[in-house]
Amino acid sequence: MKRVFSIDEVKAGDYVLCTKYSDRDPQDQWQVGFIESVEQDGKQLLFMLKDPQRSYFKCCWLIAPNEGREIIESKEPRLVVEE
Repeated sequence: MKRVFSIDEVKAGDYVLCTKYSDRDPQDQWQVGFIESVEQDGKQLLFMLKDPQRSYFKCCWLIAPNEGREIIESKEPRLVVEE
């Protein structure tokens, strides 16, 4: 997994784990999916996934499909995400 810090590091279609906050508390909103768009709001990046909810997330990690399955099955992203 690789944390995304720059708009140039991720593009539409990339498979990612996104979280609302950087502390990766599993009680906070998080989602595994494909990037639809990335916007820059000042210094903050906002990530939108291809999803009917159309939620924005503040933190993003590029992941492999097997990592996505592990995250979804564990239901706790902080247990499997490393900086």
